[in-house]
Amino acid sequence: MIRFFSTSLLFIWFLCFSVIGYSDTKKSEEFFKKGEKSAKSSDWNSAVFWFTKAVNEDPKNSIPYSNRGIVFFQLKKHNEAILDFKKAIELNPKNTAVYLSRGNVFIYLKKYDEAIPDYTKAIELDPKNPTAFINRGDSFIHLKKFDEAIADFTEAIDLDPKNSDAYINRGFAFANLKKYDEAIADANKAIESDPKNSAAYKIRGTVFFQQKKHNEAIAEYTKAIELDPKNPAPYINRGDAFVYLDKHDEAIPDYTKAIELDPNNPSAYTNRGDAFVCLKKHDEAIPDFTKAIELDPKNLTAYMNRGNAFVYLKKHDEAMPDFTKAIELDPKNPAVYVNRGNTLSYLKKYDEAILDFTKAIELDPKNPAAYVSRGNAFNYLKKYDEAIPDYTKAIELDPKNLAAYVSRGNAFSYLKKYDEAIGDFTEAIDLGGEKSDAYINRGFAFANLKKYDEAIADATIFTGLVTDSAFELKENDLKKCEKEIADSTKAIKMDPKNSDAFRTRGNAFFQLKKYDEGIADLTKAIELDPKGFKNEGFGGSFGYSLLLYTRGIAFFQLKKYDEAIADFNKIIESLEENKVGFGDTIFLIRGGVLWKQKKYLEAIADYTKAIEKNEKNKVPELMWVAYFLRGIAFGELKKYEDMIADFTKAKELKKVQNN
Repeated sequence: MIRFFSTSLLFIWFLCFSVIGYSDTKKSEEFFKKGEKSAKSSDWNSAVFWFTKAVNEDPKNSIPYSNRGIVFFQLKKHNEAILDFKKAIELNPKNTAVYLSRGNVFIYLKKYDEAIPDYTKAIELDPKNPTAFINRGDSFIHLKKFDEAIADFTEAIDLDPKNSDAYINRGFAFANLKKYDEAIADANKAIESDPKNSAAYKIRGTVFFQQKKHNEAIAEYTKAIELDPKNPAPYINRGDAFVYLDKHDEAIPDYTKAIELDPNNPSAYTNRGDAFVCLKKHDEAIPDFTKAIELDPKNLTAYMNRGNAFVYLKKHDEAMPDFTKAIELDPKNPAVYVNRGNTLSYLKKYDEAILDFTKAIELDPKNPAAYVSRGNAFNYLKKYDEAIPDYTKAIELDPKNLAAYVSRGNAFSYLKKYDEAIGDFTEAIDLGGEKSDAYINRGFAFANLKKYDEAIADATIFTGLVTDSAFELKENDLKKCEKEIADSTKAIKMDPKNSDAFRTRGNAFFQLKKYDEGIADLTKAIELDPKGFKNEGFGGSFGYSLLLYTRGIAFFQLKKYDEAIADFNKIIESLEENKVGFGDTIFLIRGGVLWKQKKYLEAIADYTKAIEKNEKNKVPELMWVAYFLRGIAFGELKKYEDMIADFTKAKELKKVQNN
């Protein structure tokens, strides 16, 4: 449902601060007037004191009760307010304003079903009161009874054609029914009545947002913000529009501003947390979700998303309570069961995970993700015959589900049904997308069928995908790289011997894949200050090694393998000389370059060295890759038994890593 913000509820609160019709002792009237004066100056405690004095002096007069009820509301003493309004109604059941006031308290407490009878009674007493229709319409909107809401707002408009609140709220109702033309017409009418009415622009923004016209929505929300810069709602809405445009960096300041304006708004925290997640800033997202939960303990989205953030950070034990709470809040939501089931799988509680996936399937039998996840749990329990039907069902529901084909292929492989496995892996490869797993697993299957040429071909393709990815530097934001280049160029002009500037510019060129320019700059940086780079606080030689590593990658990308090897040799020398760890990585990378040069024996030696060193560092993703790459090299030398042994070991380690 579109977010709804009422614009009229506070309209009637002070209608009761009047002594019209007040008739009783002069003392009671005097107390009442003092209470009224205190209330108008927002001195609520004093107002309660004087209205109480008036009540005690004249307990059969409804007016002091009704006014004290309003003051209790301002003090957030809602039960006391309701009791006072109830007493006022008992004393004077024909006072329209008191029904309106009590209805507003019920709305504030989100007791919409209790608010509606009060507004209905107010309408019965005063059928020409537009406020009663507007407020009852508000209640209907919160109950998602949009047609009833529209009828009430229409009645209010008939009674008061210039009432912009009625047009705005009817516009919201139309928008929720996806009657966008009618919603826009109402917003335009509200603007015509009041050109500075920010809520009208917000409606138009909401309609454009629903129509996926996000740029147009942003323009409308911006206008709403200009007219009412202290209203948090349009900031949240504009932030949402930025998120849909993948402009998360622009969304976050909007959510932050909304929080500044209303620190108790759970939606602002939830949405900012979502934006942080999209930027993979999960550590920053978690406090936002936590705050949203603190403000709204029934915030399903916040529990779900905090759980997912914990999963991303591999804090599965912390994710579990969140998913469990989400299930408690919405036991018919299949996605929550899938998420908890996946977390249980990570914790190796496969039997419990299967129960969750089964529940998700019961709730949504057409959800392919639930079948794939349950199949994976069966796979981990080595119940391959039970896993395969789940993957088959997922494929039936989604014939382009790459994960289902790869997983079913793995299950067939474990059952030694290699031909069926090859068929599934081939289908996965044909589907496109991230297919490195399909190549490596098809290679395993070919190897087991002693189709060594096909196995080596697949392994070679896989190596190209993985090795190129390993050598690929992460691409930073284009503007950031361009700024670094511009700033460094200025610094170099001012000081041609500024090694830091050459290094910074060289790295920026690498990010932009301008390898020749990058190599030139880093070479210059090393020439200018080789000793400085060796002792700049990176843990001995580590800073110097980073420069060589980056330059070596660039040489590799340009297929200048000898130059790349030379840089990697210097790194190994430096690391061993200074007893710095992580040599397993550099041996793995140098082995990849040697493999490209078809120097298979030397590559095998490097992969072996990487495996030996990794026994200490225990990095599973490096370990299985090292075995796999060494297996390919053995295959190129037609040492097929060694190849199959390494492939088997790699597959075992990869399964452990995935688990």
